[in-house]
Order: sequence, then C-alpha cells, then structure tokens
Amino acid sequence: MKNIFLIIILICIYSTSDAQVKRFIYEYTTVPDATDTANKEINIMYLDITQKGSEFFDGNKYISDSTLVSMAKKNQFIMPPRDAKFIDYRITKNYPSYKLTFLVSTYNKKLSVNDLRKQIWHIEKVTDKHKGFNVQKAITDFAGRRWIAWFTVDIPIPDGPYKFHGLPGLILKLEDTTGSHKFNLTGIKNNIPDYNHYPEINTRSPQIDISQEKYTEIYKEYRRDPAKDYRIEVMKGNIFDSLDDNGNMKTPQQKLKELETLLKNKLKKDNNIIELDLLK
Repeated sequence: MKNIFLIIILICIYSTSDAQVKRFIYEYTTVPDATDTANKEINIMYLDITQKGSEFFDGNKYISDSTLVSMAKKNQFIMPPRDAKFIDYRITKNYPSYKLTFLVSTYNKKLSVNDLRKQIWHIEKVTDKHKGFNVQKAITDFAGRRWIAWFTVDIPIPDGPYKFHGLPGLILKLEDTTGSHKFNLTGIKNNIPDYNHYPEINTRSPQIDISQEKYTEIYKEYRRDPAKDYRIEVMKGNIFDSLDDNGNMKTPQQKLKELETLLKNKLKKDNNIIELDLLK
C-alpha cells in the first residue's frame, strides 16, 4: 500500500508543467535560547519548487501577508497578530545554477543577500525510510553548525529546506547535531492553482543588493545596537510625545530607552540562531 501511495506522489510531482508548483511542507522546530532547551518553537515552512527555481518561506506568514495585501487593495487595513512568531526571511534558489538569495528586512531596509558559500557534503552508506521514501544520510558543516541530512533519490531534485541543496535528491529531514534546529517534511502539494509569488507588503522601500559579508556586518551591528534607527529618528525630531498602552505620556527619550531595553532583552534570549557563526 505504501508503494502505491509513493508511486502516486511521484506521478503527481513529475506530471506538472513549467508553470505549476510543487509545494513541500516542512515542520521547523527550533530552540531559540540555548539556556532554555525545553522551550521550543514550531513553524510551518513551504518550499515551493518550479522548473525555474525554488522559494522557501514561513507558510503562516505567507497567509498573513497575502491577507494584508488583499485587504489593502480594497482600501481596508488590518494589523497582523501582535503575538505571532513569524519567520521573516525568504530564500530563493535559481535553477540550474542554484544562485541563492536571502531576502530579509533589517533596520527597515529590504536586503537581498547574495550568498555564495558552498556546502560540501559527505554522503554516507546509511539508509532509512521517511514518509514512504528511501532516504540516505549526508553530513555537512555550514554556518557554524554540523548538519545531518536525509535525502531521497526518489525525488531527484537537489534542493532542500533553508539554504541547503546539492545532494542527489530532495532533503526530507535535516537537523544540526545539537538538535536545536530541525526540518521535517510533513506533506507535499502539487498543482497549486492559486499560486502567486510571495506578496510584497513594503513596496515603497527599495531593495538593496548586498554580499553575505556585508550582511554579516549589518547583522552584527544590529545585535550591538538594535534601536539604532529609532535613535536616529529621535535625534532628527521625528518622534513625538505620545500615550503608551496604559495611558501614560511618554517622551521620545523615554520611548527610546524602553525600546532599547526591550530589544536587548529579546536578543539575549535569541542566542541560538540557525547561522551560529553570525554571533562570533
């Protein structure tokens, strides 16, 4: 029965046209704070694949952003959930070169990061089964972590979650050796009828193309001074007195101090990021 199910999946995957999309759905489990390993966060990630390339992003954020854009076209504006823990980045890979672009907003700037780093895989003879697929083990060191991947040649697409690619088949399972970051394929959807490229919310800010080295500088500066942009606006006189949620009047300087404290405390608990070498 499993073999029949697998055959049906493979027929669906390879019967699509260039314009159609295969969506591979991953559960991404992460431990944000290395000092509190019991606290885990789970996000549903999409890897959308066409003949021209792939795009990797947070599925729930995609739904939220699509709703915001749709409502804005009707001149209706809503705020996204304040307690939502979305993953903000997107990753695109162009086929067949596998040119990798990391798209993220930092300091209110839209950054397009060209990541040229290579992944050197060591493929082992260890095999297993996952979701009815035959999988094989491979190991690589990337971005400050050692990663263990399980790929399948049953789906001969050399792609995978996050920035990972380059194996003889699709990566179905992936985790670092500390167990802090885990990607697990949970489903496959084919022939998505209403597919559009990721909706752009901030269309006013220009996209800035930078190298991975430049992004590393920007990211480290953000970790050192997360309220930098807000401070600049305060110094320019663009921030005014206003009431907080409790009805108390706050000066720009008070709001800046509170924001600095909030962001620094948040970053202290975000000490186990996926690319650990960015913290060195």
